[in-house]
Amino acid sequence: MNDTLKSIFGRRSVRKFTEQKVDDENLNIIVEAGLYAPNAGNRQTTAVLISRNGEINDKLGKINKKAFKGRISTTDSFISKDNPSIADDTTIESGFYGAPVVITLFGPKDFLYSVPDCWVMAENMALAAYSVGIGSCLIARAEDTFDTDIGQKIQNEAGVPPDFVARVHIALGYPKDGFKEAKERKRKDERILIVD
Repeated sequence: MNDTLKSIFGRRSVRKFTEQKVDDENLNIIVEAGLYAPNAGNRQTTAVLISRNGEINDKLGKINKKAFKGRISTTDSFISKDNPSIADDTTIESGFYGAPVVITLFGPKDFLYSVPDCWVMAENMALAAYSVGIGSCLIARAEDTFDTDIGQKIQNEAGVPPDFVARVHIALGYPKDGFKEAKERKRKDERILIVD
């Protein structure tokens, strides 16, 4: 199996991070991988906001969790018992899980493909992160997180254009408990339908 497939099959969401900083070399590789993601019409309009500021990440992470609106996993359908999400464990305070780096991708507000462009870029970043030993978690509710006074202030101060909307967050850091094994996949014959 080649390295690309190993990353695709091996990467899992990480929600417990060490305090170790992500070094600049690996962070640059991760961002560069994102910049090479496919994008509609080769417009390359996605703006990348990298936050290594613990105070900012903490504030935005709490806003992000609040936007989750308290939905909780049922006792028989945990997202992960050993790597819990905010849906599994109400004591987790941040939707960013204490990650030392949070990247937020922004796209033009009125561009039809803004959302898919950002999410494809996020997936490239997550795979690149795994390939260099860094954990990641793709986190939704970016629009809600930045559609607040604090979010708008940070967006403005960072120089992200005002007509751009936050689309996805990528929490990055070194996994506290290593990388987890893949969960069993649903049966292919129930999910893959072919028309010849």
